[in-house]
Amino acid sequence: MPPMRVLEVRIADESAGWRAAGFNVRNDGQFNIGDVDFQLLGKNAARPGQYPVLSWLLLDPSARARPGSFETRAVEGLDIRLTSEDPGEAIKRAHPNRAEQVASLVIQTPDVERTVKALKDTLGMEPRRVIIPKDGKAPTMALFKIGSTIIEVVRGSGQTRFWGLMVETQDIEKTYELVKERGGARKLKDAVQPGRKIFTLENKAVGVGVDVAFISRNPKARPQKQNWSKV
Repeated sequence: MPPMRVLEVRIADESAGWRAAGFNVRNDGQFNIGDVDFQLLGKNAARPGQYPVLSWLLLDPSARARPGSFETRAVEGLDIRLTSEDPGEAIKRAHPNRAEQVASLVIQTPDVERTVKALKDTLGMEPRRVIIPKDGKAPTMALFKIGSTIIEVVRGSGQTRFWGLMVETQDIEKTYELVKERGGARKLKDAVQPGRKIFTLENKAVGVGVDVAFISRNPKARPQKQNWSKV
């Protein structure tokens, strides 16, 4: 039985901005980062005021869906779709920005504790870590893991929403140089994780509607085998 993992993220955004940020986007708006597919549907796919990340599709052996379809489970208004059909390993497309895999996907919520409970009750997900500030008040962050992808639930204002993503790259210095040259890089700095570097995309400058951060490889992780295509 295949393990649960993230298959696809659908985003109401234009391809041009993601190409400017160094992603290898096909003419149909599709690209993948590691094992996760991304589908860009154009800005008009979002409702007025809706954040561009529209839905996630997860591989879940327990999903109750007909072949070629999916089951939808709403978590505090989030569109999370489940399928039991494993598409297998995709051919990974090389990106000019050297994006290698999705390090994390982010959910923003005004109440971390409430959203953690909703994910547990609806999807059976258990947090690996819950971060509580020193004042002992409400949690500010919780971390889950689906396959190789970390799911971050972070506290923020407004309604619960899919927020952004963190992308791991083969060479953070070269990624930074390319994105900076195109006017889309904020300062490269040390990450919270020891031995790693990180910078955030100046997304509006390049025309991307989603918050994106780039982070260097985990120095403790084993290199992954890649099946790259430059097509």
